[in-house]
Amino acid sequence: MNQGPQALPSSPALLGLSLAAYGLSEFILVLLEQTMETAVAAAIVTILLLVAFTAGALMIGGYGWRVPQTLTALAAAGSVVTLTGFGLRLLLVTVLPPPFPITELAQFLLFPLVLWHMLIYANLYRHALSGRPYHAFGLAVAYLLLLAAALRETYVVLA
Repeated sequence: MNQGPQALPSSPALLGLSLAAYGLSEFILVLLEQTMETAVAAAIVTILLLVAFTAGALMIGGYGWRVPQTLTALAAAGSVVTLTGFGLRLLLVTVLPPPFPITELAQFLLFPLVLWHMLIYANLYRHALSGRPYHAFGLAVAYLLLLAAALRETYVVLA
C-alpha cells in the first residue's frame, strides 16, 4: 500500500478483470435484497461512476496517465470490501431469525466496513494524485456519497 496504484502494470486485461470483479461483487451484494434487474443496474452504475469519478479526478489533477492503474487498484479493493460485506450480510441472515430487521441491523453493524472502504480509497487516491491525505480523504468521501446517492436513485427508479 506504500507504493500506490502506479506500481501496478497498466494492463487493459487486468483493468477489465478488476472492473468485472467489482461489478460482479456489487451485483451479488445487491441481489440479496433487490431484483435481478436492480442488481444488474446497480453493478453498471457502480462501475460507470467509479470510472467517471476517478478519471475526472486524475485528469483534473494532472495525472491522467495513472487512470488505468488507479482504476485497477480501486476496483480490486472495492470488490474485496464488497465481497466481505456480502459474507457478513449472509452470516447475519443465517444467524438471526426472520423477524429481525436484517437490512437495518446489517447497515449498522457493517458501518466499520464502510469506513474501511473509505480509508482504502483515500489511500489509493492519495498515492495516485501524489497529494495530501485530506484531499484524498475528501475524494473518497465524495465518491462514496455519490455512489450511495446514485444507487438509492437506481433502487427508486427500478422499484
